Amino acid sequence: MKRIFILFLLLTQMVLGISAQDADSLSSKNFLTPGTEAPNFTLITSSGQNFELSSQRGRYVVLDFWASWCGDCRKIRSRMDKLSKNCNIDSIVFVGVSYDTDKDTWMNYLKDDIKDQIIQVSELKKWKETETSQQYGIKWIPTMYLIDPAGKVVMATTDVEMLAKALKNIDKSKITSEKQNFEKMFNLMGGIFPQYKGGIPALIKFFSSNIRYPEFCERCGITGKVYVQFVVDEKGVPDKVSVIKTEVQRKINLQLTDQEQTETVRQCGMLFQAEAVRVVNRMKNWIPATRYGQPVNVKFTLPVTFRLR
Repeated sequence: MKRIFILFLLLTQMVLGISAQDADSLSSKNFLTPGTEAPNFTLITSSGQNFELSSQRGRYVVLDFWASWCGDCRKIRSRMDKLSKNCNIDSIVFVGVSYDTDKDTWMNYLKDDIKDQIIQVSELKKWKETETSQQYGIKWIPTMYLIDPAGKVVMATTDVEMLAKALKNIDKSKITSEKQNFEKMFNLMGGIFPQYKGGIPALIKFFSSNIRYPEFCERCGITGKVYVQFVVDEKGVPDKVSVIKTEVQRKINLQLTDQEQTETVRQCGMLFQAEAVRVVNRMKNWIPATRYGQPVNVKFTLPVTFRLR
């Protein structure tokens, strides 16, 4: 009896060892080889929009094949979320390809974590019946692919740490895409961007009623624009307000030396910045961003223009 029990333990360890350590090697024979062109697909996102893989050419893409019913997928979810949040969406886009068949189950699972940066798509079909499982040779989940900016497969793995290592070694010189439209990407991730109550007309009215043109700048005839970045928090209140860029239109004054004119421009830039930050801090009427129906903090950039009438 003792020998049988010991043998059972050894067999159990062998089985566990295969599932934990050798899934990658067992699945790799079905993976697309590095350098292969990644098959294109168009799938519906969790927010009901079309997502086409080829639209991300010019940047790296991580494809994460998973399902909410998959225990191994759930185990690595927090790690995948962390990887996505640590990557700049202008360089690397994470796309979760779900093999869930029930939309409500899929959506409810996504609502448990609304702070990742992953575009979620699904065919809402059984795993073996999906086109993507055939295209990418998915015989085990989770499976992750890294695709380069030219649309070629860099690597495929079932091990999230192997993916993390590959992400550290990407060749950033291959990235050729322009900066992402974050609002568009946020929408693809199931989000709705923050809005000022009453829309653009109300925003214009607020600034016209609250902005104070710095007297010094007005006397000097200097105009400018300040780009203010802030977080619209879950209650719709601006937080962490900061200036990311300032443009000052210099007016030539023949009575001043070049040095005096430079100093005048510098002072006006600082005055414009201070006034822009003051006004933005007073903007309390924001409708917060939501993701999967839940309010979230989102960064927002707003240009504040100083123009003489």
